[in-house]
Amino acid sequence: MPQLVAATLPSGPAYTVVLLCHVAAVLVGMVTMVAGAAFSLRLLAAGDGPVPPSVRSYFSPGTNWVGRVLYLVPVLGAALLAMSGGAYRVGSDWVLTGIGLWVTAIGLAEAVLWPAEQRVRRVLGGSVPAATTTAVTPSADATAAATRSADVATPAGAAGDPPVVTAAPGREPSGAVLRVSAAARQAARTMCLSSLAVLALLAAGTAVMLAKP
Repeated sequence: MPQLVAATLPSGPAYTVVLLCHVAAVLVGMVTMVAGAAFSLRLLAAGDGPVPPSVRSYFSPGTNWVGRVLYLVPVLGAALLAMSGGAYRVGSDWVLTGIGLWVTAIGLAEAVLWPAEQRVRRVLGGSVPAATTTAVTPSADATAAATRSADVATPAGAAGDPPVVTAAPGREPSGAVLRVSAAARQAARTMCLSSLAVLALLAAGTAVMLAKP
């Protein structure tokens, strides 16, 4: 009987390639969850202080398309079932359990995780007035030195005109420090918790797949 069961197990290069892609999709999804949780924790750790450059770079404006690789998991899983030659069936308990875990994970990601991530990205990108910048105030000696330099360089008749400092649209003044509001920290906290929850669901699904009969 063991020989008969082994003979019915799916094999072949095509099946192996699809299986590897299926596993890779799960692993990439898990890595994105770990990264999201890690960077949201770093943002929370900053508190009212300056936002680390690496955190701001991670939360640059845009969409987390890499995380959407999770949608490939059921597609590749269905392909594996179709290529198994009847060895694995949709009605199997481990298949139904895996589908349920994936539906829960993707539902949590779409309803909670990714919207929270987008809020953080908009705040740090300057699209929402929840981030504040604080300019570095020059010392009295530096201000006096700048005033003397301006007096020397100012043409006659224009000594009373103060210098004007302009900044390009969309750019922060030199020396500005980005600080995040309470709303941004709340979104980061939601993102961290939901990332860990999705990660746990994906890990449970992986365990179910590995423990299949």
